[in-house]
Amino acid sequence: MSTHAGSDYWDGIHQSKGHDVSWWQSEDALWLDLIDECGVVGGSVADIGAGTSVFLAAMAKRGYGPLFANDISAAALSELKKQMQDVSTHTYFFPIDAIDVTLPEPVDIWHDRAVFHFLTSAEQQSAYRQSVVRNTYSGSVVIIATFSENGPDTCSGLPVQRWSTSQLADFLGVDFSAIAQHTRTRTTPWQVTQEFSILVADRKSTRLN
Repeated sequence: MSTHAGSDYWDGIHQSKGHDVSWWQSEDALWLDLIDECGVVGGSVADIGAGTSVFLAAMAKRGYGPLFANDISAAALSELKKQMQDVSTHTYFFPIDAIDVTLPEPVDIWHDRAVFHFLTSAEQQSAYRQSVVRNTYSGSVVIIATFSENGPDTCSGLPVQRWSTSQLADFLGVDFSAIAQHTRTRTTPWQVTQEFSILVADRKSTRLN
């Protein structure tokens, strides 16, 4: 998880709660079927708002790499680095806001499970799209999951913007083509249901609108 309180806020969340957070998924609960849908076999992956997720470790097992972990919380990425110390795939860590991150190379898969919905202003959202375009290339796949129109309107004490799958597709715009769109309900570790909108899209061109 990431953004838009600030690094101190999210460091506090991760240091005080560890895995006891609503977004935590064990490896067998990860939405890896979205990777199957995108059609990219192998290649580089950026996990945006990686926190301490086991997602990148699972991608390493599938043969993907190099791997890029981004989160605004340096504390979360420090813990993630410890978790992944036995992962031999090259993994790089970027403790910076998702809207500001510049990876050393464009990635084949941009994966964001629940960062984007924390960006509630048009300026933040525009900067996020620029970050997506900056860190992908023609042929890259973008996976974005947010709370749906029926999902919660806050998370971790912060307001979020809820999106439908069609709104997510419209947001990315004509440079991206939808591969799959899902509405999916998951249950938090304390048995509260949350509905997500998920867009899987490929980048069609290199121009930035």
